[in-house]
Amino acid sequence: MTKSNESEFCSFCSSALSQTLIDLGNQPYANNYLPSKTSKAKLYPLHVKICDNCKLVQHMTLIDSSEIFDDYGYFSSYSKHWLDHCKMYAEDICKKLSLTNDDLVIELASNDGYMLKNFASKGINVLGIDPAKNVAEVAIRDGIDTVVEYFGKDVAEKIVKSSDPDLVIANNVLAHVPDINDFVSGIEVLLRSGGICTIEFPHYFNLINELQFDTIYHEHFSYLSLTSIKNIFEHHKLSVFDVEKISTHGGSLRTHICHKTNNNYERCKIVDQILAEEEEAGIFETQRIEKFQRKVLRIKKDFLDFLKRAKEDGKTISCFGAAAKGNTFLNYVSPDFEDISFVVDDTPYKQNKFLPGSNIAIVDQAELVNSKPDYVVILPWNHKKEIIDRNQYIHEWGGKFVLAIPELKII
Repeated sequence: MTKSNESEFCSFCSSALSQTLIDLGNQPYANNYLPSKTSKAKLYPLHVKICDNCKLVQHMTLIDSSEIFDDYGYFSSYSKHWLDHCKMYAEDICKKLSLTNDDLVIELASNDGYMLKNFASKGINVLGIDPAKNVAEVAIRDGIDTVVEYFGKDVAEKIVKSSDPDLVIANNVLAHVPDINDFVSGIEVLLRSGGICTIEFPHYFNLINELQFDTIYHEHFSYLSLTSIKNIFEHHKLSVFDVEKISTHGGSLRTHICHKTNNNYERCKIVDQILAEEEEAGIFETQRIEKFQRKVLRIKKDFLDFLKRAKEDGKTISCFGAAAKGNTFLNYVSPDFEDISFVVDDTPYKQNKFLPGSNIAIVDQAELVNSKPDYVVILPWNHKKEIIDRNQYIHEWGGKFVLAIPELKII
C-alpha cells in the first residue's frame, strides 16, 4: 500500500470528522487504467466520513489531484444516454434564459466538449475549462475554446476581466474538487455580474437509499446532499433558488444558483421540500448509516456466492463497462479475479488496457461475440438499460446479464 496522509478535518468547515459512512479498504485510483497484465496499481485508503457540522460527506485521503486528472480516462462523448441528457438540458436552458449569440456559456470540467457543442451549434459563445489535457485537446480540435487549468478563484478572476458569463454549467464536477472552498469562490466571482449557475451532482440521498457505495472512489472527494450544498454556497454569498430531481447517475439533483445580490430569482418551494426530505430520512444519522453498512456487506456476500456457484457449474463470466464505479466494486468485493475473463468497453482510450487492482483485460465488443460468456456483469448499473438494449444478442447463445447493486439480479 502506498503511504497517504488522511485528514481528520472537514474540507469545507474544518470541523473534526468522527462519524464513518463506510471504509472500503485500500483501493487504486479508479480511472488509473494499467498498461499491462502484470502492472501493479498503487493503493490508497478509501475511508469516507460525515461532517456532523455542515453535513458534507467526504473521503479522508489527501491526494494530489494532478495524479488523477492531468491524464484522465473518462471521455463523456462515449455514452449516448449522457449525450441525449445534455442535449435536452441545453435545449431547455436556452429557452428559459433566452440565450442568443450575444451571450456566453462557460462549463467547468468541460471534458471533451460534449456539452458545449450543443450551445456552439446555436451560435452561442462558449468557453470550457478542464485540467485534463488529453480530453481538452479533443474539445479544442472540435472547435470548443478550452482553458486547460484547474478552476478556482484565480482562474475566475482572469476570465471576468474580459467577459461575464450568462450561464455557468458545472455538471458532476463539484464532487471531484479537493478544495471545495476555492472552487465555489470562483463560481461566486463568475456570478457577480448577474448570471446563473446550474450544478448537477449524484444525490447522497440515493447513495444511502439505493446502496450506491460503488460511486465512492478517490476522484470523488465529496458526496453531496442539498443540505451540504446549501451550507457551502450560502457561506460563499450564493443562493440555491431552484432544484430539479433528475435520473442521471442513479439519481441526481440539478441545483440553480445565483449570487445573493441577484434579486431576479425567487426561491422555489421545492428547495425546502428536498431539504425536509433529507432531514426526515435521517441520512446523516448513525442508525441509518449502520443499516447501510450491513446491506453493503450483504451485496458483497451475494456476489461472491454467485461467482462460486457459476464456477462450480463451469460457467464463464465477463463484465461490461470499465467504469470507475466498477473498479470500486470489484476491488472491495475482491473475488478471484481470474474467474472474470475480461471487461468490454466502447471507449478506445480504455481498450487494450487493464482494470486497476483487478488487472482484468479491457476489450472491445468483438471479444464478447467471439467468447460468448455465460454471464455478463454490468458494472455501470446507471447505464444498464442502454447496455442491455444494445447487446440483446448475448441471449442468442444463452448468455445472461447480471446486476449486483442494489441486489443480485440475473436477467
